Amino acid sequence: EKEYSKLLNEYNRNSRLSAREVEKMKEEVDKRIEEERNKLKRDKRVAERQNKTMKNLPNRREREEIEALNKELKKLNENLKIKDQRHKLNIERLKKQVNESKKRNDELMEERENVHQALQSLDYQEDQEHGD
Repeated sequence: EKEYSKLLNEYNRNSRLSAREVEKMKEEVDKRIEEERNKLKRDKRVAERQNKTMKNLPNRREREEIEALNKELKKLNENLKIKDQRHKLNIERLKKQVNESKKRNDELMEERENVHQALQSLDYQEDQEHGD
């Protein structure tokens, strides 16, 4: 708008300009003013977008905190892997013990059955010897 005032002052100083030239100058000034307004609107939108982006980005303290938390998470995951491996080994060991115990139990049950049959056979023989 300063340009517009400047041009009007120039017109007043130079009264020889025709109405057509003044109208042309006014149109040029209006065009420049509109271009400047559009440029300011674009700049404002860009600035608002950048400001919004900057608000969403973490600051230095937040970045340090994020980094520390990521390190802690990595360490916890490593510890979890180690514990999982230990648990897997422990589970395998216990499964092996259970299988061995079942096998031993089956052997003892078979031995018990054999002893039981042997005792019955002895009782039968004794009954035969005393009963005859």
